[in-house]
Amino acid sequence: MKKLMTCWSQPALLLLTFILFGTQIFGQLPEVKVRFANPQFEEKTGTYRLDVEFQSDQPGLELFGVNVRFLFDNALLQFRSFGDFSGNYGSLAKPQVITGETSSGTVFGFRGEAGFVNGAVQLKKQTTPVRLKSTEWTRLFSATFQVMDPDIFLKADENLPFLVWDLKAPEEGGFLNGDDGVVITAVDPSPLMESAPVTEVAVSNSLVPLTVSTRIKELTQEFRLRVWPNPTTGPVNIDLDWKGIPEMDLKVYNVLGETVYQKKYTSGESVRFDLTRNVSGNYMIEITLNDVKFYQKLVLDRK
Repeated sequence: MKKLMTCWSQPALLLLTFILFGTQIFGQLPEVKVRFANPQFEEKTGTYRLDVEFQSDQPGLELFGVNVRFLFDNALLQFRSFGDFSGNYGSLAKPQVITGETSSGTVFGFRGEAGFVNGAVQLKKQTTPVRLKSTEWTRLFSATFQVMDPDIFLKADENLPFLVWDLKAPEEGGFLNGDDGVVITAVDPSPLMESAPVTEVAVSNSLVPLTVSTRIKELTQEFRLRVWPNPTTGPVNIDLDWKGIPEMDLKVYNVLGETVYQKKYTSGESVRFDLTRNVSGNYMIEITLNDVKFYQKLVLDRK
């Protein structure tokens, strides 16, 4: 989307607007920063959530809207939605998600293809806008993802990025052709205009979850744990060394976090189950051994 601006066509009124607000339009524009913050990861469902926050160099600046455009590592994440909006803001439409070619993530340091999210969040008509601060960050909404590989995801650090803002066009130092990058607009003080331009700045900070309820454990060595075949057409086997393990709790979740299989196995029992009646896609296996949890992504391909 282009910058969200509408105006009346009357020449006299436009001239008056130019005289009154020309300094704001053509002079020093306010600077608005945007960032992802407060990363949270729910291991049970494999859900990763981030807040989207804003800050302005002009205290009290009223935020009108933002064209949300960013890239993500498709090997680690799948975009789900925007939500939990503050105040009177909401999505204009369902965000568009595009997956690039195999090598598209290389330039960003991704492990897999680059996924691209293009959405818009805007103030509802005739409602009170959020006023940004210059010394604190203001949260506007959240972005939610499904984690595809928790083992790698939880070992990620700042040197291994998995989210990148598409701030500007390539000639301006950005990444993608054919779009305006991240576009942020303020409420225009003129009654003739809905929104006014600002200077956009994306702030990079740690996106690694700060707290995780139960981190991935190295069970493949400790318990000689192996899940096979993976991918599977339906049947799944789990091998492990039962020594010192009285029982195992097994749960399997789909991408919506719903439990599709659950069973408790006792020491020495063969661990086998079948997902043939489920739809093809990605699943998450949760195994609990001696109060230690292990998560393994499982791909079901019924062909």
